Amino acid sequence: MSLQAAAASASSAADETNLVLLPPHVQRTLESNGPLPVLPWLAVRAVEISEDPDCSINEFVALIGRDIALLSGILSFANSAFYGGGKPISNVRQAVIRLGIRTCRNLILTSSISSLMGRMSMKQEWIRESLARHGYVTAAVCHALNQRLQLGYVGEEYTAGLVHDIGRTILASCYSDGFQEFDALTFEESSATVDREFSIIGTSHTEAGAYFAAKSRLPPVLIEVIRHHHNPDHATGDRRLVALVAAADDIANHLQRFDTPENYDASANQGLILLERLGVTNAVARISADATEILKDADTVAGNMAKL
Repeated sequence: MSLQAAAASASSAADETNLVLLPPHVQRTLESNGPLPVLPWLAVRAVEISEDPDCSINEFVALIGRDIALLSGILSFANSAFYGGGKPISNVRQAVIRLGIRTCRNLILTSSISSLMGRMSMKQEWIRESLARHGYVTAAVCHALNQRLQLGYVGEEYTAGLVHDIGRTILASCYSDGFQEFDALTFEESSATVDREFSIIGTSHTEAGAYFAAKSRLPPVLIEVIRHHHNPDHATGDRRLVALVAAADDIANHLQRFDTPENYDASANQGLILLERLGVTNAVARISADATEILKDADTVAGNMAKL
């Protein structure tokens, strides 16, 4: 299942881009220091190319070659212990073949989002680092759940997990003095999190994130994930992908709330419960049994991604 296929399967999801509206005073605050930054063209193009069934390695290699720093990072990652083994490689085509187009896409997005987050002004660096780690861990958990539950995604689940909370970074930058009044970064999240944000600032990280994603021209299905991951029942397009990200978000929250992969209780995980309602057999029980291993692996992957 691809992002294009998921988006095409539900025209209502395709309307998400046109429905992202913010109150004027919120938009003024978000853009008070200049236009809201967006993902670079290269990252958006990487998503488009990777989801094209007719895309070629040559096209992707040419894209990576436009950015020397990115090219160097891809080569370094391909030769790292994480993906290495075998003969060292020295050109980007070999790197793309070793890693695969979708892994390269994920690396490009990770690098681009990290760069974007680094450019956002933030008074407390630990907030930036905490939110970045949460994105990496959630993305890795999404990938693990997709494999264990055999949901059939081929990389878009990682992308969705990576960007799902980009709105929190935007709000942390724009509301730096009062951010922790509505987001204490305890990672004890629920639908009440969104309600609290609305009551204090008139919007939420989900709406701010969807606004950013629409401006960045990300696919409608990703906008829907960003917008509805706290209320996956509200999704009208690829509800399974939104539920998957909601499930991974809850699992990742456990790691950052308790600083341990042990003792995660999946019984109240609303994303997994929704996946069962959508036809995924015994999702709660299957992930409960594997949760510690999933979180250990995700923490390792997040550490590697943070070094990009």
